[in-house]
Amino acid sequence: MSLEDLYQEKILELSRISRNVDQLKNYKHLSTSNNPVCGDTITLTLDYDKDFKITHYGHDVNGCVLCEASAGLLSKFIIGKSLNDIKKLNQNVLQWLKSETNISNIDDLDTFTPVKNFKNRHKCVTLSFDAVAKASNSL
Repeated sequence: MSLEDLYQEKILELSRISRNVDQLKNYKHLSTSNNPVCGDTITLTLDYDKDFKITHYGHDVNGCVLCEASAGLLSKFIIGKSLNDIKKLNQNVLQWLKSETNISNIDDLDTFTPVKNFKNRHKCVTLSFDAVAKASNSL
């Protein structure tokens, strides 16, 4: 498998989705994660209701296509999830990347299957999930 396999059309589509998400002006929580190896950074903002269900999500991504695509994927399903639901997302995604299985409970995560063969790119995929896990763990 080559690096070109990482940048399939679905990854590029998720990356484009990410570029259309803006930071929230009014939010209850801000969280930042970075990858010191490559310099990728994501800052996300969350708003949630009294039951701790996410009502609004925004982000700013300064990173590679994989980092953007991961944030785009997150933006597709995070609204309506409770903070308890998302507490372990980063760990689950990382376990999925390290496993032999292609089964996950997150729609479109299988788009990142080629990344499994490139351990040095795992952090690119988990960075947005790391930021949301930090946010949920700090509440």
